[in-house]
Amino acid sequence: MVDFVGTLEHHSRKVADDWNIIDWRAGDLSKLDAGVRFSAEAGTDIITDWEKTLTDQTYTGDTPQSRVPLLRVRVPTGTAPGGSTRLGMPIIGSECYNGEMKVLLLDRNPAGAGTYQSGIFMRQSLTPSGVDIGKSRQYVAWHDVIFAVESIVNIDYWRTVSTNSMVQGIGEGSGGGGPDLPGLRKYINVNFGSKIGTTVTLNVDANHGVIVGDNIQVVTPEVDDYTVIVTAVGSKTVQYTSGTTAANPVFNSGAGYLMSRSIMPYFLHARLIDNTFWVKAWRYDAPEPDWDSPTHASRMVNNSVLGPPSDGTPGRMGLYAGHMLANSGYVDFGSVWWRSLD
Repeated sequence: MVDFVGTLEHHSRKVADDWNIIDWRAGDLSKLDAGVRFSAEAGTDIITDWEKTLTDQTYTGDTPQSRVPLLRVRVPTGTAPGGSTRLGMPIIGSECYNGEMKVLLLDRNPAGAGTYQSGIFMRQSLTPSGVDIGKSRQYVAWHDVIFAVESIVNIDYWRTVSTNSMVQGIGEGSGGGGPDLPGLRKYINVNFGSKIGTTVTLNVDANHGVIVGDNIQVVTPEVDDYTVIVTAVGSKTVQYTSGTTAANPVFNSGAGYLMSRSIMPYFLHARLIDNTFWVKAWRYDAPEPDWDSPTHASRMVNNSVLGPPSDGTPGRMGLYAGHMLANSGYVDFGSVWWRSLD
């Protein structure tokens, strides 16, 4: 039995300057290896890699301090891979058994009915024997959009099978993936509220994660305000200034009353030691949380019967994108940090 705490403490004694950094300067595309298929629509082999370009382009909701060079990933022109196509982009030279990786997720712009995913994978290797020999297996942490909850961060172990479809090893929460981290929540229940003059106070769930200056949208029958800017926050309150002094009735509580906010850009950070996979996520303008944060972090221990890559076989780290349907849509990645913890 592995002492995970002791192992973690040992592998955490790494100095800050041993990170490998990819910040998408000219030529950085050469640091990514050929694409690896995690799954394909109906078992087909329509594309072998995503189209990747470097750009300084801004994105919806950006701020001057977050305008950084980025990697834009999209479907190759003229192809239609289908929603179940998932491809990894391995980093050359990243092979290790225990490792750590962080990426700044900048934007996603789904085209059509796409529910575009973006994230990172670790310890990617090929199944060594059996009917699925040569197929990919890896741990994955990704931004998902199932059930229209944009803030879901899923964590799982994936294994490609002989038909190029995929099985998942561990499921945590809805949809077979990881939990919706409360501190990175996009949709927040409005439980009650009031208005005095132009000042609106919303009573919301704890751990709402909203900060002063956020652009939010408020959806309740009593409020005519749509996109507004947060002026003050409390542990369970959010305030903004309404564009009208018209007297709104006191808010009622009930299902369907909610507010939403932009959560991108945010950092996604994963660490894999033996068969324990940690993940944490936090907004660009917020301090980095601890690995045991109840609102911004989660972990899984993979004891799957599916043959997890926890048998001493090393693997590569890299970027993941999936469920992309059209060339006009894309996902954007900011800077990437990675390192071996062996």
